[in-house]
Amino acid sequence: MHLPAENVLLEMPAFEIGGVKNTAGAGDALFSGYLHFHLKGLSPEDALLRAQLFAALKIRSGGAAQGFVGEDELEEMLKRLKSSRG
Repeated sequence: MHLPAENVLLEMPAFEIGGVKNTAGAGDALFSGYLHFHLKGLSPEDALLRAQLFAALKIRSGGAAQGFVGEDELEEMLKRLKSSRG
């Protein structure tokens, strides 16, 4: 597992995928997504990247308990976003 150096500030812009309907549950989605991926062994940076996308996709739905995507869908969307960035 990769551990970052202590006292490092990492800037990671949020995904701007549009279609925001309701931000209820966004923080919970971000936190749980981060824990999920970090506990699977991803680096903190990779876990946060996926957690940000998980939360961004979640807020495109109209409720706190709606809009959650599966891991396969998340990885496919991440691949598309990375390729569109160049």
